[in-house]
Amino acid sequence: ALGRPSWFVVAPVPLDDGRTAFLAVRFGVEGLNRVLSNPDGGPIELGDTGELHLAGPDNRKRSDPRAFRDDPDRYLDDAIAAGTIDTTEAEIIRARGTTALVTRTDGDAIAEALTLGGRSSLLERTDHLGRRTLVTATPLDLPGPQWVVVAQITAEEASAPLDRFRQRLVVLTAILVVAVTFAAMAWA
Repeated sequence: ALGRPSWFVVAPVPLDDGRTAFLAVRFGVEGLNRVLSNPDGGPIELGDTGELHLAGPDNRKRSDPRAFRDDPDRYLDDAIAAGTIDTTEAEIIRARGTTALVTRTDGDAIAEALTLGGRSSLLERTDHLGRRTLVTATPLDLPGPQWVVVAQITAEEASAPLDRFRQRLVVLTAILVVAVTFAAMAWA
């Protein structure tokens, strides 16, 4: 539709005279992006760098990455700099207004999700923008093409709470050592 990727869901509708009609509903990238970006602020918290996207067994994304939706030009510049797309692919993305069916996602996560019965481990990878990320995937249980939902977040953001805890623990330990030392000196 208008040069942009679209997906269709088709269902048979039996008619009274024995014939069958078909009802088709078109889904564009925009609809998938809305669902995956969680615009209503529901129970999924994606943080600053977390994102969900759909991919097929060919490892090509069926939805746009969050960074592309936020700032397409910067995304394309960063992806070219990271070497995950070339200038020809960037021009295709600019012309279509979407990265769907052009950019790829982590093939190992997709392969695990499709071959291990829906189980995928947490993998550390370099993402499409050259960032160190944690990635996992799970297949959608739908008839038809095997699509996979991929979740990823930068390793830095994922480990930030643990880093803060570690810093607090070091400070508290130092305070405790100083307090015990003064108590021992006062007692002696």
